[in-house]
Amino acid sequence: MQNTIPSKQPFIINQYIQELKDVNPKDRIIAAGDLLSQYKYADKIYTTRLHCYLPSKAMGLNVEFITADGKDCYRTKDLIDKDLDKEELKNKFYEKINK
Repeated sequence: MQNTIPSKQPFIINQYIQELKDVNPKDRIIAAGDLLSQYKYADKIYTTRLHCYLPSKAMGLNVEFITADGKDCYRTKDLIDKDLDKEELKNKFYEKINK
């Protein structure tokens, strides 16, 4: 029998796993991959964590970033509000480093 996360049922994934602090880097990467694979089954993801939002967005998932206090955050605003494509991001990066 295949394990799947039921559709339309909310579930909470804890991003912080204390035990991973003492695990070697290879096993941490495996754990991160396992975590990302859980995201793909969600109909919608709400997160306060950039390390959840950015990979989910990159995978084309339906994700929404929310701040803990519900206000805009100057640290994340450009990452969240702009819908830039890869080529545009690359060009902006090269503009900054070539100045």
